[in-house]
Amino acid sequence: MWAIIVDLTPASARPYVGGSQRNSVVELMIGYNRINRLLGMQRNASGAPPAGITDSSSYHPNQSPDNPPYPPFAQPPPGVGGGPPFPPASRPSDDIFAQEIGTPSAIRLFVPPLAKELSWLLPFGLVCLIGLTITAHPSRPLAAEHQAVILWGGWLLIGLVFFSVANFFHDYYLIMLAAPLAAVIGSGVAVWWRKREQGWVQWTLALAAAGTLAFQWWLARQYG
Repeated sequence: MWAIIVDLTPASARPYVGGSQRNSVVELMIGYNRINRLLGMQRNASGAPPAGITDSSSYHPNQSPDNPPYPPFAQPPPGVGGGPPFPPASRPSDDIFAQEIGTPSAIRLFVPPLAKELSWLLPFGLVCLIGLTITAHPSRPLAAEHQAVILWGGWLLIGLVFFSVANFFHDYYLIMLAAPLAAVIGSGVAVWWRKREQGWVQWTLALAAAGTLAFQWWLARQYG
């Protein structure tokens, strides 16, 4: 609702919505913070304004030919949010950006440079999630264990898929998966500990722990 209220407020009476192309919060939500995160930002390596803008001295990336310029009090600082473009010599390049997040793939989170952010505990977490899914039997109403699988497991899996295929984010964004990963591991260990008398549970936990430690050893060597 607040986004609609902001967009309905005359542009001259509010600060410019930094990061948007048309001074719109809704466009910022759908474009910059959704579609562009998944498909990647389109960068102009030359730093030149797009077609239709003739006065490069007053150009801002968030200003389109059919849009009025920023209100004087709302101009973002250079290179921040929707501010003026970086000079050509200092613009971030795709190569530098790739060094931060790597390239999209199914193993992106398990190899440098992103592996150091979250993945050192991810193998054990995925095993716990599989165990929770196997042991949580659907019922009506849903049992607490089944609810945990849907909430925490769904959150974790959606995040893992997104960060594996997305083209535009920063490595520290993976912090948003710390909560579901911790919840899945805590819930999985608690449930499996109650079933520890079953031989397959003991072997599964032992192999999961050993595999995770081996992965952590290999990962530490990559950054050694």
